[in-house]
Amino acid sequence: MIRNRNSDSNIKMKTSQGNITIPDTKTTTTVDHECCMIGGGTSNYSSEPITDLHKDANCIEDLDRLLQSSDKVILFISAKWCSPCRILSPIFGALSEDTSYKDILFIKTDADLNPDHPIVKETPGVPSFITYYKQVELDRFSGRDHLELKRVLDRLSTKTQFIF
Repeated sequence: MIRNRNSDSNIKMKTSQGNITIPDTKTTTTVDHECCMIGGGTSNYSSEPITDLHKDANCIEDLDRLLQSSDKVILFISAKWCSPCRILSPIFGALSEDTSYKDILFIKTDADLNPDHPIVKETPGVPSFITYYKQVELDRFSGRDHLELKRVLDRLSTKTQFIF
């Protein structure tokens, strides 16, 4: 559930599908489970598009499965106490709804709940974003630059599978 406490100040972003408005830092984001998979992509376990929060994933056991369930994946590593993470969370959610990224699986996980996961251990800080193409890391960056986030998503979305 996303609630906007102050509708007067929003972040506006241009996408290939037009302009989107994203609530500012006064937005509260609540999910039923700390590891969730949102928007974009299709799972190898189902032919149905993934469009809702994946609330029943156990991060410690399922993160690897989720990372391998799609050819194009972006992983958002965040923490509840991290202000930049709270700023980027609604942006990440809005980008997951952008149809130009429909073939990308968006995954979000909390670093504090998964400190022993190898990917989290290798992450220097939060917020961090890692993109994967066919389970190979493509890009990685830390920080709150939403334009950099869009750039790595654009790069990932242009990756295609060539058949010879």
